[in-house]
Amino acid sequence: MIKNYVKLIHGPVSKVIAGGVLMMGLILPTSVLSAGNQEEPFVYLVKYVIEGNPIGPATFRIGGPGYSTITTSSGEVLDNIVPGLQVSQLSDAEITLNGDLMNDPIIPFSCAAGTCNITLGGSTFTSDAGVPLEGRAVPMWGPVINSDFNPDGSSTPIRILGCGGLKEISGQGDFAGMVGSICFNGTFTVPDFQTNFTLTGSSDCTITLHTPIVPIP
Repeated sequence: MIKNYVKLIHGPVSKVIAGGVLMMGLILPTSVLSAGNQEEPFVYLVKYVIEGNPIGPATFRIGGPGYSTITTSSGEVLDNIVPGLQVSQLSDAEITLNGDLMNDPIIPFSCAAGTCNITLGGSTFTSDAGVPLEGRAVPMWGPVINSDFNPDGSSTPIRILGCGGLKEISGQGDFAGMVGSICFNGTFTVPDFQTNFTLTGSSDCTITLHTPIVPIP
């Protein structure tokens, strides 16, 4: 039995989050309930809050905690982070941007194989199981207006999207030996690169997992 995780289940659950900061009917934290007798394939939705610093030309090493998400009965994923419901950790992901964040309309980026390390359910995953972890940043869509946006240009959240492969490497935990995919949809908050060089952001990531018939090298 996989505990402390659930699939994308929606139902009428009323919760009070963070001491009354958020009170809404028809919401369901996706890790509050036990998964019960889940069967493969597994599907999870995790919100990662990321931060990273430059380690080379257009390359950042990023990481951060991953939290259970809150989903309404209509399927909307809320931005709120539930205290105490960290379910995952991203570390040592080496992201290389292939373009100019300040001028290019679309910027491809990639995560170096074997560097995107994710813990989940006592298991450890890494990229990329033969399917490169790649994405796009899309400055041409304009800034994503949220609390990280400063009109003075000191920080600008831009949309990111992409997918890639994962494989479990520790042989331990709930998902030992499994492979699957991670697909992300979030933002990079671009600093001014004058006084601040830290790349921050967040991403709602869908993770799918199953046991391969033949081990993936």
